[in-house]
Amino acid sequence: MASAPLSVFIIGATGYIGGSVLVRFQQEYPNFTWTALVRNPKDVSTIQALGVNVVQGTQSDLDLIERTAAEHDAVLNLANSDDLPLTKAVLKGLESRARSEAVAVKPILIHTSGSGVVTDTPWDGAYHPGTSDKIWD
Repeated sequence: MASAPLSVFIIGATGYIGGSVLVRFQQEYPNFTWTALVRNPKDVSTIQALGVNVVQGTQSDLDLIERTAAEHDAVLNLANSDDLPLTKAVLKGLESRARSEAVAVKPILIHTSGSGVVTDTPWDGAYHPGTSDKIWD
């Protein structure tokens, strides 16, 4: 008997990184079921057109995020990596899923940090000569 396809909850699907990852992962894993947290109502139809279920809300809707994470085998957090309450809600949901005896698959979390964490440029928006000369290799 074939196992059920993995279900994935993606946070940040309408962003630069999240959108690219979602499309690529859908190509690689066409049998997975996808659900995305979508903040802006105008983006709902675009995400649904990709065959993705939509949960409408924001990164501040912690109960919704916790509940939705608990309903999925994996969570891809491709949004704000510095949002501690968001991350705690995701972890709480995945922990709840992991403790469920009805679930055979151990939940998975993929959490990106974004490329901005390797910069040495201050975040004040001003130009600072010499701070971006380092080559990150």
